[in-house]
Amino acid sequence: MSRLYLQQIGDRLQDQIREGLEFINWREIIFPDSIVFIKPNLTWPEIRPGVTTSKEFVEALLAVVCERTTHVHIGESNGGTFPAEAAFTAHGLPEICHRYNAELINLSKKPVVTVTDTIAGRSISIEASRFLIHDVDVFITLPVLKTHVVTRVSLGLKNQWGCIPSPMRLLYHHILDWGIAALNKAYRPQISILDGTYALDRHGPLKGDAIPTGWMALSDNVVALDAFGCHLLGVEASSVRHILFSAMAGMGTLDLDEIELNQPLPLSFIKSRIEPDIFDLIAIYLYRSRLLSKLAFDSPFTKIIYKIINRTPPGMINTTLQQDAHTSSH
Repeated sequence: MSRLYLQQIGDRLQDQIREGLEFINWREIIFPDSIVFIKPNLTWPEIRPGVTTSKEFVEALLAVVCERTTHVHIGESNGGTFPAEAAFTAHGLPEICHRYNAELINLSKKPVVTVTDTIAGRSISIEASRFLIHDVDVFITLPVLKTHVVTRVSLGLKNQWGCIPSPMRLLYHHILDWGIAALNKAYRPQISILDGTYALDRHGPLKGDAIPTGWMALSDNVVALDAFGCHLLGVEASSVRHILFSAMAGMGTLDLDEIELNQPLPLSFIKSRIEPDIFDLIAIYLYRSRLLSKLAFDSPFTKIIYKIINRTPPGMINTTLQQDAHTSSH
């Protein structure tokens, strides 16, 4: 039976994380020689409540994990329009990692492997990080609590999409739900921790209403964590395809009655609503086809299209941000 530790966030976050880890028997998961990788959600190159994992959560977790092992890494891949180093710097991670002798890793600079699997009857191949599959002993995912205009929610399972090394991972959106499940089977997150300081509603994953929520959750099963996150958001977990596919693949249960809790479930915090704009609706339509996505987002037409709508094309790394991040890290 999976375990799920729930707690309202207080002024002793580090102690609460330690209590949660003890509840899931973390000493049977992380050993003194374990190589640990922590994956926060850094989907924007600056701090945004409800959008990115708070640096306070990252530091509190790092402080506790480093009591158990000295082989700790924190990482993310490049964003569509910014290098991972820009997000690292904005969230204070170089300083935090220096304090605890942890290593920051840009997964886009690490070797790539191809993961092939059959998910919900569909055969897929998707790019993944060789480091995470072959070198890491314990994968810890540290997502936030938010809605998403494409997948409905972005929680623990969806957080691993950011581990695809290519900033053009949107070209895999035609297999998004199947790909999320496949990546989680490959990466095997053993510990999942939800930063529910805020719940991002109405849009997501990059904008919306950041509603103070004040809940954290910690589990030894990422599907169980996502089931709880859906509960807080007022979303039926089985209606979210990547969560359902992951459960169908044997990665966990969606039934919160089958999960051992440290306290009774709180009431659903909000009844989330998702309001995509016209650009979202167009993108969602294009995502259904890899060919259409390629033409729109990675072809000679891309710059023209994005110039018309006054946006930065995905995959176009902001070199100024990259240079600033490089300077700040030295």
